[in-house]
Amino acid sequence: MKDSSHWKLWWVALLSAVFPVWLLAQPLPPTILRESIQSSAGKGFVFEFTANSDDPKDHRVQVAAGWQTPMVWSLDSTATVNESALGRFQVRIPEPAGTTPLFYRILTEGSAAGLLQITEVMSDNAAVFPDAAGAFWDWIEISNPQDRAIALAGFALSEDPLRPVRWRFPERWIQPGQSLVVYASDLDRIGPGNELHTDFRLDAAGETLTLSDAEGRVVDQVVVPRLGPNESLGRPPNPEAGEWTVYSKSQVTPGAPNGVVSLGPPLPPPVFSVDSGFYAAGAEVVLNLQASPTNALIRYTTNGDPVTVVSPTWTGPLRIQRSQVVRAKAYLEARSSAESLRSYFFGISHDLPVISLAAAASNFDFKNGYLIGMGTGVLSTSGQVLQSYPYSGSNAWKDREIEVGFEFFDTDRQSKVRQKVGMSVYGGWGSRGYPQKSYALSARAKYGDGNLAYRFFPDRPMDQFEALVLRNSGNDNQSTHQTAVRSPITQFGPVTSYGSYFVNGQFTLMRDAMMERLIADTGLDTQAYRPTVVYLNGD
Repeated sequence: MKDSSHWKLWWVALLSAVFPVWLLAQPLPPTILRESIQSSAGKGFVFEFTANSDDPKDHRVQVAAGWQTPMVWSLDSTATVNESALGRFQVRIPEPAGTTPLFYRILTEGSAAGLLQITEVMSDNAAVFPDAAGAFWDWIEISNPQDRAIALAGFALSEDPLRPVRWRFPERWIQPGQSLVVYASDLDRIGPGNELHTDFRLDAAGETLTLSDAEGRVVDQVVVPRLGPNESLGRPPNPEAGEWTVYSKSQVTPGAPNGVVSLGPPLPPPVFSVDSGFYAAGAEVVLNLQASPTNALIRYTTNGDPVTVVSPTWTGPLRIQRSQVVRAKAYLEARSSAESLRSYFFGISHDLPVISLAAAASNFDFKNGYLIGMGTGVLSTSGQVLQSYPYSGSNAWKDREIEVGFEFFDTDRQSKVRQKVGMSVYGGWGSRGYPQKSYALSARAKYGDGNLAYRFFPDRPMDQFEALVLRNSGNDNQSTHQTAVRSPITQFGPVTSYGSYFVNGQFTLMRDAMMERLIADTGLDTQAYRPTVVYLNGD
């Protein structure tokens, strides 16, 4: 494939037959082989370079004379380019006349796209294609569709679209029609039998995988959806089957041509006709959901519960007049899509950022909620609290994490982040012993994305987070029993102490954050802080 908008460049300068060859620069491929440069009186110069090409006509020799700024380049019709070996080319330049410095450059025409292909990916390998040590790592298959061998040195793989050049291939050739399997193990090594291991792993719930050439140009890219254990995403051999298809455990073919029989194309999540947003009181949102293919079944919830095979079937449209979160998944035969969610708020106005969480309400039940319930060890059948603060027998003290839908709206009321995260109670007595807890929101691969990609704190440069903490302000939170919208702390037992923290005559809930701000210029590491309004299932 040719594309004159892409050029590879290197330079060499010749001063005349009485001076040695002078290399000015050696950027990315084509790569000059310095040891091959030769000169002899009356016979000119001969030097070699390597490039991913099999046609000498792809390479043009240009010359510029003297120390002009800018240099004036022209085609050197006297120079010849010949292939001396696989991927290796020889340039012959006649003896220059006079003593004027001459600068030469090679321009290589070509496009990176399609040079190599990602042909199969497994992101949740439980029992398929182990490495030499018997470990089951996720794997990526790279294939050469060209009719010539390709030098892999310098090519790169990455699971981060913002960092397309992450792990580079070592020196190795891939022959025409050949496939090569790379383990995404995070081991970054060449294993027994020359097996290759990247320095990253793949997210089982979805990933964007990029293959780049030595110059950082994208050669191939694939969005890998959530796959089941031992399933792979691959290019089918028959074009009419589409660009990508899903293979089952018995159908995967690492290192070999992909088969015709498969589970079918990946199943995308349902498409919402109306995006998340804030609406006036009394307004109505008429929501439609669409699946692809159209014969896929859509199931959904509006109470925060995650979607399952027993959730209501979509018959639409849905008329929404109160604040709530809609979650939806597509189902087709034995396959299901990733889950989509949207948050709709009515009659709500905030100057602060808003976080919308969606989870089964039973997780937050006072009596026996999975995260914060008092539990049978603390609460009697008659409702009597059997322990005193900090109620160490309650569910809040158990090491538990639930999957929740997370959506973040910045002060412009636009949704900036929407994904699943893990939610767990965070902190000690000042959290687990109070009605209002602190929570950690953790981005994990098993939920779909290992990062929260947004600049949540405008005064800090970070825009990638593995976790966020929703803090109740710790011991400063003893005053929350005087806030009307909170459950009284006496519901837990007798009051043992009071706190008095004031701003504008009211309780603050910001003492720790204020202290962090006061020492922000001392050079010490401090926590970022941003007041935020949090809604659970629209409430």
